[in-house]
Amino acid sequence: MVNPAGIKAASVKDLVEEAKKVPGKIDYASPGPGSPHHLAMEMFKQRTGTQFVHVPYKGAGPAIQDLLGGQIPLMFLDLAAGAPQIKAGKLKALAVASDKRIARLGAEYRKAISDGRITVE
Repeated sequence: MVNPAGIKAASVKDLVEEAKKVPGKIDYASPGPGSPHHLAMEMFKQRTGTQFVHVPYKGAGPAIQDLLGGQIPLMFLDLAAGAPQIKAGKLKALAVASDKRIARLGAEYRKAISDGRITVE
């Protein structure tokens, strides 16, 4: 899960707290309805009791461009597309949707979804 560098949420916990303060006011991008990115966010919403607004794009490229440009504040992003942007400081990784941390991103990135439960570390 990433957001553009400079957005308020510094952690998943911060994001959940903010989303609960303003239900349905935070948008998130996906490459389209039914994509793994979309379904990961829907699972996140369901398990955290939060409400975000889905903004479907016609593919990952346009979604990532708008994420980088700050037009959309949030997206679950695959490692291949996200890691270079995270390493360059253009995106901020809040968490990974995996039961293990991803060494390629560094130890500071916490897991968000573990064994079907949301973990806020």
